[in-house]
Amino acid sequence: MKEKEVGMLYILLDKMHAQFIPYVVENVKLRRHLETKLSNEIKRRRDIPQQDMLKQENEDLKEKLMAIFKLNREQLVDFEKTVNGMRKEFSHKAWAK
Repeated sequence: MKEKEVGMLYILLDKMHAQFIPYVVENVKLRRHLETKLSNEIKRRRDIPQQDMLKQENEDLKEKLMAIFKLNREQLVDFEKTVNGMRKEFSHKAWAK
């Protein structure tokens, strides 16, 4: 090949490369966007069972807490009844003397 032909080939390659570069850049941006979108979707879908499990665990803890409050309330009522009963007994004994 002659030097002139080689030079023209380089010029032609540069022009083709210059025309091709925007498409490459756009494809890279699009690919990254789609990869990010896919990655986020995978994370979201992976987190759904974990979120459901946490919700169920929360519900279980609420139920246990409510049971404890109910038990404490019942014990408090029993304690008040006992104290009131003791007060009545004491006052009756005091009046009986």
